[in-house]
Amino acid sequence: MITPAKARRTGLIHYTNYFQRSLSALTTYALAKIEMQGNPILLTTIEASEGASAVPPSVPSADGPVQVSSVRLLSQADAEFSWLPDCATKWTCFAIDLDNGVTDYVALREEGLPLMGAADTVLRAIWPMVRDESMKELRTSHEAAINNALLWTVSTRTESGVMIVDGEGALLHCNAAARESMSASDFLRDVDGRLRCSDASAGRVLAKAIKECSSGDLRKDQELILFLRTSKDGSRFPVALFRHPDETDHNPLVVIMLPRRPDPKRTELLARKMGLSPTEARVAGLMQLGLPYREAATKAGVKEETFRTYSKRVLSKLDLGCRAEMAQVLTWQSMLGRAS
Repeated sequence: MITPAKARRTGLIHYTNYFQRSLSALTTYALAKIEMQGNPILLTTIEASEGASAVPPSVPSADGPVQVSSVRLLSQADAEFSWLPDCATKWTCFAIDLDNGVTDYVALREEGLPLMGAADTVLRAIWPMVRDESMKELRTSHEAAINNALLWTVSTRTESGVMIVDGEGALLHCNAAARESMSASDFLRDVDGRLRCSDASAGRVLAKAIKECSSGDLRKDQELILFLRTSKDGSRFPVALFRHPDETDHNPLVVIMLPRRPDPKRTELLARKMGLSPTEARVAGLMQLGLPYREAATKAGVKEETFRTYSKRVLSKLDLGCRAEMAQVLTWQSMLGRAS
C-alpha cells in the first residue's frame, strides 16, 4: 500500500505539466496512481505540493497504446484510495480499467467546476493520451537528470582535464581539473579567453590540430593524439583532440582532453582506506611515483633500509607481488575521482 508519507520518502509522487493541463477543466487538484509494469507512480497537478519530488523516476517503457475499457465511480473511503492525503478534502474518485488488464486510479478534488458532472466521460476520452504523455514527460525529465549528473561528474569530479574550444582556439568551457592544470603549470594557459601554449612550437602544432578537428577532415569517431613539448623542461605532454559530434556542425566544437597525475592526497587517502597506516600510506604514495629507493627514502625522511622494510610491509598488506603492481592499483583507484 502506498501512503502519501511513503510516497514522499521514496519519491514516487510527481508533477507533470501534461497531467495538470489535461485535468484543469475538472479541478485544480488531482491525484492519480498509474501502474507501469507493476510499478505504481503517483501523479499530482500541484507542482509545489507537499511530497512532490524534484527527482523524476525511472519510468518503464509502455507496453504499447492502451484503451479505456470502463470508468468506475468509487468511494473516497475505498481501500484502493488509501494513498490519498489524510485531510478533510472531499474527492471524487474513479477507477479506470484499461484493455491491457491494468487499472489506474484518479482522485479529483471537488470544486464545483462545470465539467465535473461529466468527469467519467471526460476521463474515458482523454485518459489514454494523458497517461502516455505524462509518462513520456517523466522519462524525458529522468534522462535530463541523468545527463546533468554525468555533466556534474565530468565538470567537478574527474581527474582528466576537459576543455571545449572552437575552431579558432577560443576557450569556451573547461572542467575543474583542466582549470587547475592550467593554474599549476606553464604548459597550457587561458590568455584572454583563448587557449595558448607556453612553447611557441607546441602552440602552432596545437592550433593546427584544432583546425583539423573543426574543419571536418576527421571522422567523428576519430581523435588526434599529440605529444607537445613543454617550455619548462622539454618533457612531452599527451593531449587528445576530437570533434564534438553535433548533428548540425554549423559551429563545430573541439574537445581537448588532458591527463593528470593522480592527486597525492587522494592516493594516500585510498591507501589508508585499504588498511595501511599513515606512514605506510606515505610510503605507498612514493612507491607509486616509481622513485628509486634512495630518493624515495630521502623524500620520506627515513633511511633507505627503513623504506625498504615499509615497502615490503605495504606489498604484504595489499597482497601484491611487486612495486609495479601496487603502483598500477593505486593509480587506477586514484583516477576514479578527486580528493575531497
